[in-house]
Amino acid sequence: MELNNKIAVDHGVREAVLIQCLKQSIEKNKANGKHRYKAIDSVERTWTSNTFKALEEVLPFWSNRQLQRIIKSLIDQDVLVSDHFNEMKLDRTLWYAFRNEEEFLDL
Repeated sequence: MELNNKIAVDHGVREAVLIQCLKQSIEKNKANGKHRYKAIDSVERTWTSNTFKALEEVLPFWSNRQLQRIIKSLIDQDVLVSDHFNEMKLDRTLWYAFRNEEEFLDL
């Protein structure tokens, strides 16, 4: 995984690492034509779903709480949006997408 220096400067090093991780998952979904949904703002995006537990396995150097803070930072910076697209109401897994896909995905 190669860190994008501009993204690290613009959004923070921790945030850049997580952006790269989510980017890979979202690009895979986009290439496979999966998980295209419209969020509350009516913009269609490609999404990835991740629990904090799953993210901890991919990024074991951060705790659950650290991951929560990094994701909140990216949402506050308007990089990420989150929503629920789960079929079961009890499933609280969050879905994430880039607010501006063109900025972060290799299209």
